[in-house]
Amino acid sequence: MIQAARTKGMFTRLQAILRSAWSALDYIEVPNEKWYLDKKKNELYEFDNGIFVAHASAGDDLFEQYGTIKIPPNDAIVVNVDASVDMLYVRDPESIKLATWTKVTKPEEMEEWLFKRNKRHLQQMYIEKSPPTTSNFAPILEDYGTSVKAQQILNGTFDLGSLDLGPEMEWLLTALKMTESEKSREVPSRMSREDFQK
Repeated sequence: MIQAARTKGMFTRLQAILRSAWSALDYIEVPNEKWYLDKKKNELYEFDNGIFVAHASAGDDLFEQYGTIKIPPNDAIVVNVDASVDMLYVRDPESIKLATWTKVTKPEEMEEWLFKRNKRHLQQMYIEKSPPTTSNFAPILEDYGTSVKAQQILNGTFDLGSLDLGPEMEWLLTALKMTESEKSREVPSRMSREDFQK
């Protein structure tokens, strides 16, 4: 009887140690409004398919169209926004309405929201037109970065001025040029487990 109690106690302790701290996702909360204003930092937030995008102030209730992914503070207020091609204009900056949220508990709806969020997040480079997605940069990335142009950049023989990338990207690509010691290194075609673990 004493042995059985010790064994049970041991299994109880082991269960507590081995039990995961994570549990299944049983709900998510989705905001009901699209636009939020953080008065302290003077940033405008847009809810876009599961992602919050922060827009920088351009002065006098105007905000830049371009934004970065960022989570708004809890005290951000709900506002109405007029959007033009160049700017975002907050119509009611003195609003005091706080965000309202909907709790989503159906697995199909949760999955749909998570797919939307992940898709938007993974498309961030294309939406923001980051340099790797522009038409003048894309030829470098052909063949998974092993194109002739990519090899020429690594060797330092490519004319970067022909791509019209801008000074920052030209500097970055110039910095990728391999040194003589890097060029002379041999990459083994096969590696043993012992070599890999060194």
